[in-house]
Amino acid sequence: MSLATSWRRWVRQPQSFRLRRALFQVHLWSGLAIGLYVVVISLSGSILVYRSELRQTFEPQPRLVAVAGARMTEAQLTEVASATASGFGMSSPPPFPEKLFT
Repeated sequence: MSLATSWRRWVRQPQSFRLRRALFQVHLWSGLAIGLYVVVISLSGSILVYRSELRQTFEPQPRLVAVAGARMTEAQLTEVASATASGFGMSSPPPFPEKLFT
């Protein structure tokens, strides 16, 4: 095959050459890999830019409640918890933190 016929074949039917198919595969997969890389970099950059707003949205601050009245004793707390959660089958209240470390 001469150079002139190869050139004409390349111009008329470029799909039939193995080199073109190989270059197409390289172009396809490298483009997908680089595109995925760009998407990951873009998403992480967006997260960094909006980190304050995202933190406020997903980690809301605890509600501050004004203290009203005196502290309840353990017996009073147990009584209120038993009355409130009677339909849930609570057998005994969990231990208080003072009792966990003794």
